[in-house]
Amino acid sequence: MNAKAALEPVSQRGLTDAVAVNIRQAILAGRFAPGQQLREVELAQELQVSRGPVREALIRLEQEGLVQVRWHRGATVVRLSLADAEEVYTLRAALETLAVRFAVLRATDAEIDELEALVNQMQEAVDAGRHRELIELDVEFHDRIYRASRHQRLITAWNGLRSQVALFLLNRQAVSHDYPEVVVTEHAAIARALRAREEAPLQELVEEHLRGAYNRLSAALSAIEAGDDSRG
Repeated sequence: MNAKAALEPVSQRGLTDAVAVNIRQAILAGRFAPGQQLREVELAQELQVSRGPVREALIRLEQEGLVQVRWHRGATVVRLSLADAEEVYTLRAALETLAVRFAVLRATDAEIDELEALVNQMQEAVDAGRHRELIELDVEFHDRIYRASRHQRLITAWNGLRSQVALFLLNRQAVSHDYPEVVVTEHAAIARALRAREEAPLQELVEEHLRGAYNRLSAALSAIEAGDDSRG
């Protein structure tokens, strides 16, 4: 068990939110593996809450695509497939190209400063070998682009997708050795294009960034699924 991913007791205020945050963080930290069953009783005991907030939190995480809940069979952590990757990344590409179009017009210089600071933090994480932190910074970079778009419905759509994106980044980091090498370079280029308010080059950089991420991930997932089929 990863000690850093241990679940923490929560207060009564915002109980379902707090439970969802704890379980989400544990899934993304790798404490709960894909396909692992999430038992309400055990989670409730560890979090020191009743089963009600745990059940509600699991339903919320199902809506985020992290958990699968089946009647009379309980909840399990999702196993994301090649088909899932295609759906997530095609939807993400549509959302993100729209987000940068608005961000070019609406992002403040201070917000772009923050993006560049995140790129510097990514480099520090790469140098120190802190790959999980690198993934968190990667997702935060894109969070900030969506916020800079000032497009609330677009932000809401991204929030419904971001947990699955984080899961795929974890998978990519595990199977693709180039992730630390390309992540800083690509995000730095995106920040520079946004600073220059160059919409066409920015759109091209984002599309290339997402296409490359999907291609490398899909190749790895295809190999994994082929191996599973041969063993079956």
